[in-house]
Parts: sequence; structure tokens; C-alpha cells
Amino acid sequence: MRRRGMSRVQSISENDEALTLPAFDIELAVLPQELLPLHIFEDRYKSLISFCLGETGQGIGSPFVIFSAADTSGERLGCSVEILDTLVSFDDGRSLILVVGDTPVKVLEYSDNGEFPLARVEYVHDTEKEGELRDPGLLSELEERVLAGFQQTLSLAGYVVEVPEMIQGSLAFQLGASMQLDFGERKELLSRESEAERLLAIEGFIRFRKQLICSGLSDVAFPGLSGLDRGPFH
Repeated sequence: MRRRGMSRVQSISENDEALTLPAFDIELAVLPQELLPLHIFEDRYKSLISFCLGETGQGIGSPFVIFSAADTSGERLGCSVEILDTLVSFDDGRSLILVVGDTPVKVLEYSDNGEFPLARVEYVHDTEKEGELRDPGLLSELEERVLAGFQQTLSLAGYVVEVPEMIQGSLAFQLGASMQLDFGERKELLSRESEAERLLAIEGFIRFRKQLICSGLSDVAFPGLSGLDRGPFH
């Protein structure tokens, strides 16, 4: 069964600049660097995970794409993810896995007619902006400003957060995952093609949440963030 799946992936991708990957259709936009547990119970997704993990059934495995096939609001954007761990395996084939977001993708085509769904995608890579090239310090200043705004807004909402001195990877994506962004905001973040653009988007999201807090709507501004006062920001 795995060989059939692999041959189908390769045949669709043949002579095509885009890449065809296994696809997980869910109404959720995962961000790069974000951790997400997935309950695998449908037969098509059992086959997908089996294919990604390969013959051993263990380890990180090959990537797959998470996106919403039902989303018709502009470009269909998603994120490639990698399996970090199989947390629980059940006798009936169900499992609970932990994945991490890797790279934003633009979904060009989606097919759910085979053993598991497939998507033809293009990776959305960062493009350096002219202003960033002229002055590398501009990005650092923007990072400091956005991070300070994030901490200030959380303080207004009554949360305490510890931020490490060194943050690996994209600060914008890490803040986005921590802020519990809605689907539209996540798509906007995935569509941005530089860290500076993402940080400016985050700054706008923070400003909106600050307005909610000042209107007495802290729970609406940061839903599900009760854990922030008990541990460091990741």
C-alpha cells in the first residue's frame, strides 16, 4: 500500500515545478514553528501517516500539508508540517501524533480520490525587502517594538509572561501562535513574504487586542491564554 501511495505522489509531481505532498484537510491554519497534536482516526489519514512515517512507523518521517479545502476566501494557503512524535497508538489504528509547522505553502490543486488526499503546492519563501537590505538594524528595532507591545498588552490583560533573551526562528510566527489568532489572521500571516511584513501584521493584531482589553473584553482579546501566567513564553 505504501508503494502505491508513493508512486502516485511521484507521478503527479513529474515534470512539474510545484511539489505534490500528502494533505490533511482541516479548518485550521497552522503556523511555522507551531506545535499541534492531531488525532488520527479516519482511514485516509491513517494511510497518510503510515506513508509519511515509512516502513519503520517511527521517527520524524516525510512532510505533509495542513490546509482547509473548504476555504474559498482568496488563495488557499497552508503549511507543511513534520511529525515530531507519535504520542499514543491504539489497537484499531488510531493514533495521537505531534506535528510542528515548517514552511507556508500555496495550494494549487487538491485531490481526495485515492488512498489518502494529495495537494500540489508551492512553497511561500521569504523575499528580502529593499529597506531591510539597506539597514539590517531596522528589523531588530521592529522586533523589539513588537515584542514590547505584546508584553505590554498582555500586562493590561492581567497576564505575566517571561520572554527568553534569544528567540530562535521567526518571532512573528511565535507570537502569532501564542496569541491564538483566528483563521483569517493566520492566513494573512502565512501570506506575508518577509519577517518585517509579518511583524507589522502582528503589530496590527496586537493593537486590535489592546482596544478590546481597554473596552473590558480581555477574554475575547486573548482566548485560551490562561497558561501564560504559569510559564515562560515559547
